Amino acid sequence: MGVRVFAMRPRPGGGFEFVFLMTTFPVQASAVGGWRTVLRSVAALLLGYTILMAGNGLFTTLTALRLIGSGLSTTLTGLIQSLYYVGFFAGTFACGGLIRQVGHHRAFAVMAATITCVALAQSLGVSPWLWALCRLLTGMALVGIFMVMESWLNGCAANHLRGQVMSVYMITGYLGISAGQWLLNVPLSASGSLFSVVGILFALSAIPVTLTTPGTHLGVSPNLLETILRLLATVRQMARLAPIGLGATLVAGCLSGAFYTMIPVFFARHGYGEADIAEFMGLSMLAALSLQWPVGRLSDKVDRRTLLARLCLAIGAIALAIALSGKTAWMLWLILAYVSVTFTLYGVASAIVNDVMPPESRIDTSSVLLLAFAAGGIAGPLLVSLFMDGLGPAGYFYCSAVLSFGLLAAMTRYRPSPRDA
Repeated sequence: MGVRVFAMRPRPGGGFEFVFLMTTFPVQASAVGGWRTVLRSVAALLLGYTILMAGNGLFTTLTALRLIGSGLSTTLTGLIQSLYYVGFFAGTFACGGLIRQVGHHRAFAVMAATITCVALAQSLGVSPWLWALCRLLTGMALVGIFMVMESWLNGCAANHLRGQVMSVYMITGYLGISAGQWLLNVPLSASGSLFSVVGILFALSAIPVTLTTPGTHLGVSPNLLETILRLLATVRQMARLAPIGLGATLVAGCLSGAFYTMIPVFFARHGYGEADIAEFMGLSMLAALSLQWPVGRLSDKVDRRTLLARLCLAIGAIALAIALSGKTAWMLWLILAYVSVTFTLYGVASAIVNDVMPPESRIDTSSVLLLAFAAGGIAGPLLVSLFMDGLGPAGYFYCSAVLSFGLLAAMTRYRPSPRDA
């Protein structure tokens, strides 16, 4: 069975066909938006992605815990962790060309192989310089994975299903990340063995994707200058058509990047042990997926900008409640509520943008969204670490409140034209 596609062109003899970068085949218009048809076309991709995110969930938390255990300062830990998003940012310029040149299947396999090697390198021991390089390479590889996923999925979905398709994408990712957290407590004899488990999961993730029917690639990859010019043109177009979606993606990157890299530090500063942190991270990823489907469906039924504003208000209010409550019995429940709302931001922002961007620019659109997300991911851990150094552990959530209320204020001041998103 062919892969669902995102570009439409006339077909000789009448009608039309849809083209998805690698494979082309005629379809009926009604089938493009068919929910079951879309899911069947990307089932293998979602399976591989879930396995990979299980490895990434274990990898991210394990890295944070090992850095904490090494005695590094909060600021240095945040700096090393933020290099993941520096790599994420840089990777957006290279990965789009790679996908065009070799196709989605091979690009996924290349990225999975890269992070497998990185995970095994980190098993050699804690070294700030080595781990900084590893976080950089991990970010570069994972942004390629996300570009494969998002350009593929957005190409499959008509506007009336896009929120739901993105919610399934987010749910499978968070299920994988949650499963990875529980692996932290697996008893292994060697101290670096958990990094080997990460490598195994990364390698396994490529199998279901590469076993799908391969298509043809588009040939020559654009050079770096052409890539930069394409992305700049897409940024200008996106800023004109969907500035709210672009800004929300940036804030989502800040909040997400801070959570993955600094929430283990937050709990460690409150006196929690590794087992407790691992258990909470697993629960938090289950909380992260809990609202994905309801919010995704709701975003297909109501104005997405209004929904985004309400999400920002909820995030800011919960963050302030956590910061002011301190270490109480309610703190963990409030943090789970915070996670459940915060991790819906990116899906809604992505849907806002993809609603108005032209179908033939899906890869460039995904690149720019991930670029904005990465920029936020770079800033998030650094901002949170500075707030925590100045205000203690509660500084984490004061920073989150400032970011979410700041986005809400920007949305309130901005008055979209009828064509804006």
